[in-house]
Amino acid sequence: IKFYKKYITKKLLEDYIEIFCYEDEKYNSYNLYKIEGTSNISGVKDITILNIPVLDMNKLILKQLMNNEPVYFSASTPMKYIDGIWLDIYKRYGEIFDIDLELNNNEIIKTNDKTGEHVMVITGVNMVDDKPKIWKIENSWGEKEGNRGYFIATNDWVNKYVFNAIINKKYLTNKQKITLLNKPISIKRGNSKF
Repeated sequence: IKFYKKYITKKLLEDYIEIFCYEDEKYNSYNLYKIEGTSNISGVKDITILNIPVLDMNKLILKQLMNNEPVYFSASTPMKYIDGIWLDIYKRYGEIFDIDLELNNNEIIKTNDKTGEHVMVITGVNMVDDKPKIWKIENSWGEKEGNRGYFIATNDWVNKYVFNAIINKKYLTNKQKITLLNKPISIKRGNSKF
């Protein structure tokens, strides 16, 4: 993971773009934002990010994986794992207390004070009927955690908890490439969810 981060940081401004998925009354999808400060995921200072819907981002993640290129990503922090399997903690707590805690990706980011605290690499995906079922994730905690350092997650977990990724620009759709031509909106890191 350290090697991958160093490689991505060097290549980011040329070939890659940092993707984020968050939308509220202030931040809209299909906008470019320039974040003043250092990126939690790439380590690049004053980086420009592309904000798109989570399902669009996950399509890009899948496209990059299908071209044998791993995806460096950041996940929302309210998550747990057992035996190398990432769990949907909100769903589990809801079942225990018999209350509806079902939140989507955007709602989790909106209600969570801190995001992007944990960065990992998606290295593979199991497809069933041409749809992603299980994702293989390389963690940064060493071989003693998970299955020799690797974890798995369901597609629902990826849709819910992955909100930031580094994507090669060649995998972007035409609409996303056109958005890159816009002037980025400057925001300060401490004043945003990015």
